[in-house]
Amino acid sequence: RKKFFTSCSDLVRFNIIFLMGGLYSDFGVEFSKYFFEIMDDYMIVTSREGFMWGGTTFFGCEKKSLIINEMLNVIEHLDSLPNHLQNFFNYSPLPVYTSIPMFTLMIDKYTNEENYILPISSGKLVKRNHMASWLKGLYGQTKITKDTWEKTDFFSNAAVVPEFKLDLALDGFTKFTIAISEKMYARSIENLKKKRIELTNHSKNTYHKILLNKGMYVIPHITHRSWITSQDNPREAPIEKLDLYLESTRSFTSHSDWRHIFWCLDKKKIPLTIAYLEQANLDIEIKEISDIYQKMKGREIFDEFLNDSRFCNANDIFRMNMLFLYGGFYSDLGMLFKKDMTPIIDNFNLVTFMYPHQGSLDHGIFACPKNFKIPLIYLNTLSKIFLLPKDIQDLTRNIDGTQNPDYQLIWTGSHHLMSIMDCYLDDQDKVFFMKPGVLFDYNSLGSWKISKDNFGNKGILQSKLNVFNIHTYPHITEKK
Repeated sequence: RKKFFTSCSDLVRFNIIFLMGGLYSDFGVEFSKYFFEIMDDYMIVTSREGFMWGGTTFFGCEKKSLIINEMLNVIEHLDSLPNHLQNFFNYSPLPVYTSIPMFTLMIDKYTNEENYILPISSGKLVKRNHMASWLKGLYGQTKITKDTWEKTDFFSNAAVVPEFKLDLALDGFTKFTIAISEKMYARSIENLKKKRIELTNHSKNTYHKILLNKGMYVIPHITHRSWITSQDNPREAPIEKLDLYLESTRSFTSHSDWRHIFWCLDKKKIPLTIAYLEQANLDIEIKEISDIYQKMKGREIFDEFLNDSRFCNANDIFRMNMLFLYGGFYSDLGMLFKKDMTPIIDNFNLVTFMYPHQGSLDHGIFACPKNFKIPLIYLNTLSKIFLLPKDIQDLTRNIDGTQNPDYQLIWTGSHHLMSIMDCYLDDQDKVFFMKPGVLFDYNSLGSWKISKDNFGNKGILQSKLNVFNIHTYPHITEKK
């Protein structure tokens, strides 16, 4: 947009060499025949420019090189840099974060005595023949000087981690979260506020070090998406949501070990959806929920939700079982990730989506290790929910004693998860709370609450189910 075409070319060339490997060079570069005779003896070849050996006039390396990968991770997540590292943009006419200075730093940091590096100055082996069009403003591009750059050229200035909030006025369900925490887990509201502040501050502090820390590496590199629909009258997943899924999947490029799993009840019932995913050539694995069904906790509630056409709420229970059994990174079909999330996944042991205006989480995004305690506590509660004391059950009843189906969301949706996190996360846990904008866009179908005829899902407000009457032990009578 600002016509910094050479700087744009830097970004393009790093991506090309990362994805394809090989040797990049500017138009003016002349290589002698001797260069190609010795090139194969080195892992990295670069254009040495002054004291910086990470020149980009020409450079070459293998496909998926660690150095280029880390360079792109820095560029992708510049917003995570602490404030004191966001002030070098006007030290040089070069775009320091996206070109030679950062590339030199990555070479310094990620090479050792086993890496053979050949930094070459202009001379007999190579003649650079610089056009220097970025310095002179040639070929229609903006002339770059020391005063060209603005901080907003590199940093969005948008807060990625939401601030602490606990607002009853904006989220009526929070009153249940507080009451459940007080009655079930003996946590006062003062304790909850203190814990939320600690969690959000820890989240922010860890985020601003993801490019500096070594990482935790406990969340498996597996993405999960799912589509649950009627087996009698199945509906295909909407193409526009599948496109968001595929676009997000393509962003996970920094590690080749990422697996991508799409879950459904019966792939034969949604042939168009499966064919659309398979033709994308992204090696998406198609799995059926029957693969884990016998191991699922709370599956009686899952079954009742399915029979009642409450597919979204059935999916709530499925995703937590799947994450407990597999670990990984779950997200709803409507989520579009705009950046490679690998550096974040590798630095936390819990990642979820938090509404910035009210401070409650949404498990439409949820990532954790296999056998993690938060899904386990959630699922164990669901498995025995009918055994909860009456005063706990009454927390989510109407004044007249009936069970409001909307309030069931407290137990099977995200709000009880928030209570569990408030009470069971400790100093060893690193939680990342995301809000829409910089990292992802939120495009929810919203069919869980109000029926959408084109998907066949019954909205929760139309349901008559009472989760406290669904027994996981059929021999136990309601009276007992």
